[in-house]
Amino acid sequence: MRLPKPNMGTDLLLEIARWHLAALRQVAETAELAEAFDPVVAELRAAGQEVRAAQDGMQGPQIALLLAEIETEKPIRRIASACGVIDGGKGGPTFKALFPKGLGAVVQPISQRQVDEGEGLMKRAEARKLLRHEQLAPHFAELRTNLERMKATLGQRAEAHAAVARARAAEMMAREDLCRAYAKHVGPIWQLYPQDRQMRELFFMPWGIQARAEEVEDEPPASGTVPPPA
Repeated sequence: MRLPKPNMGTDLLLEIARWHLAALRQVAETAELAEAFDPVVAELRAAGQEVRAAQDGMQGPQIALLLAEIETEKPIRRIASACGVIDGGKGGPTFKALFPKGLGAVVQPISQRQVDEGEGLMKRAEARKLLRHEQLAPHFAELRTNLERMKATLGQRAEAHAAVARARAAEMMAREDLCRAYAKHVGPIWQLYPQDRQMRELFFMPWGIQARAEEVEDEPPASGTVPPPA
């Protein structure tokens, strides 16, 4: 006899559980076990659906963040170009003041680091009274707007990840509950069929992935778990 484990995955556990539940329903003496087991199976099924829904819900925030990164990079590059106009050429004093480590150091980072670099650029411009410079002001205004958008999308992505984490935690608890409920049926079924191995295995057997299963010797559970056969 093999018993399922929570780490086997929801789809496989549901396959095992559906067989077990169907077998319980076929025998009058195990109908009560089926009635108690049914909501446990339904709980795991619902938990798996919640995980998939949460994972689907991550796509929107992820795409929104990518778009925000693209849009945030644009005014930074425009600011760098405007510095060339102000300085009368590339790599002049205004550019070096705003981009001391070069343009790549500001546009290459992603996610929160891009926000940090963008805000750092604005602080350097403010310290040098360049935020309102006629050549730079429109680009800094656009950058400020895009950075706020970036912060919002980062928050949305974080919440989406948190939703997936919560759904996965609930799914794991549902897996554990199903495995415990399944294992508790060993004793009652053994009592019904103490000498009939074929009938016992009918309830627990066919899922066919032995390498991922826990092997259980075909002997009565330990003393105190199930009364000895009459």
